[in-house]
Amino acid sequence: MAVTQQLARVSGGYLERCRATAVARPDADPDWYPPVDDLLDLDWAPSPLIDVFGLAGVAPSTRAALVRALDGDPEVDVSYLRHPEATGCFGPPPTALAPESVAGVAAELTALDGVEVLAAIPADRYAALVGDGFTGDPSAYLTTHFTALRDFYENAARRGLFVVLWWD
Repeated sequence: MAVTQQLARVSGGYLERCRATAVARPDADPDWYPPVDDLLDLDWAPSPLIDVFGLAGVAPSTRAALVRALDGDPEVDVSYLRHPEATGCFGPPPTALAPESVAGVAAELTALDGVEVLAAIPADRYAALVGDGFTGDPSAYLTTHFTALRDFYENAARRGLFVVLWWD
């Protein structure tokens, strides 16, 4: 089973309810069940996306926004979500971005023509970025995942939501 990056859009009230539930329960289960329509599975695309944006020479602020979109902010405490019944215990602890940060990330990603950036990378460079075991078109794979990430953040920003990130 592959470990993949997951994202969820949730309200501050929902996060507070999960925190309070984790504190109140003897097993610390936060009762984490974000709406299915507010989940995104980025598969293993995050690292190659960051590498591709670096190779393409995008503006440092845009690359930083992409990294932040995939890493979250350690200042937002969602440690109570690191539970086997919630986000699991794979990889680093879950992180999140507050609505103000979500809006900033969304603005940076929206201002960039990610499809154009990804199309500018030579095919032989993609092969090195995604690895030998990849089958299919790496450019299409990364374009699909970048577009999904950008749209996910745009939606969260428009709705004033937090974005929670974890590996599962």
